[in-house]
Amino acid sequence: MILQSLSQTMIIDTDRLFCVPDSSSSDSPSDAPSKLSSNEVFQILQTNRRRDVIDYLLAKEGPVKMGHLAEVIAAKEHETTVAQLTPTQRQRVYISLYQTHLPKLDEKGIIDYNKPRGIVRPADRLELFQSYLEAANSRDGERRESDLDSLGSRTAKTTT
Repeated sequence: MILQSLSQTMIIDTDRLFCVPDSSSSDSPSDAPSKLSSNEVFQILQTNRRRDVIDYLLAKEGPVKMGHLAEVIAAKEHETTVAQLTPTQRQRVYISLYQTHLPKLDEKGIIDYNKPRGIVRPADRLELFQSYLEAANSRDGERRESDLDSLGSRTAKTTT
């Protein structure tokens, strides 16, 4: 799949995930991010928390405070609102983001994580994960519909 933007052409395939500068771009080839293998991509996407960080930043399109990000993800995990989260629920997500997930995403060039200030910003590679998340979300939606359909048919059989 090839996506074009104003400054670069992005090529997404199943073996490699990388950006190729457009010939009209003034950026030098050394400015382009190095390649991520498909194993690296899937390793990054294997945890819900990293997927949720990427998904949130794609929707937000700007810097966010790490504490706010932790609250949003904790609320999603516990199917509640930020206001109804317990301190323990907040803390568990905050610690795992702070110690593990955000540094990993920063190391891979997906986010820019200013740990001392607690600010998370989208980086060059963030947009490259959008198609993967869209595919996963659409597949999950199909599964939910299928589960609901089978539940409805089982309920209909037991009531007749």
